[in-house]
Amino acid sequence: MKIRTAIGLAGATAASFVGVAGLAASPAGAAPAQTGPVQDLIPFPIPIFAPLVQAGTGFPNDKVSGNCESAARWLFTDSLAFFFVSGNAVLYRGTSPSGIPNGLNAVGTAVLIDNGSPTAFVGPAHVWFGQNANANGTSYGGETVNFSGTAPDGSTISIIVNPGFINSAGGHSGGWGQQNLSCNIVVS
Repeated sequence: MKIRTAIGLAGATAASFVGVAGLAASPAGAAPAQTGPVQDLIPFPIPIFAPLVQAGTGFPNDKVSGNCESAARWLFTDSLAFFFVSGNAVLYRGTSPSGIPNGLNAVGTAVLIDNGSPTAFVGPAHVWFGQNANANGTSYGGETVNFSGTAPDGSTISIIVNPGFINSAGGHSGGWGQQNLSCNIVVS
């Protein structure tokens, strides 16, 4: 299956996305944005950088509706990502020394990935990611994710999340984000 092959080949790339603070390329090494089919520019799963949380336990504005907490507990414990099977993408400002893009924007149809494996949830998705660092040692990153997936049995998962962080040169760090998670999981 094409998606499993691409995910297997890109597993290390997707794992390296985590912890990208301070890995940004300098502006002198920046390249122009690249635009094209998402499968050509981003042939790896794009992770959600902050874990999804149960209502009232994480982000300043975290909402969970439907039966996520009872029927899809894995959403709160596993690493999640999106593998785009169609659509368009833009890669911004080149890549970091480790090969990670400094920013990306992908829109199209994606498969929800759970711990490196495809789930049955497929649907429209939009993922924006950006990270950078300056010469003074301050780094930041942010992500916006919007996904509405449906499984063959009619189950649905909707994820809207936007985590972000900043680490100052002086050693201070902070973060922000909100989450709106909704599930309608068919239970037999």
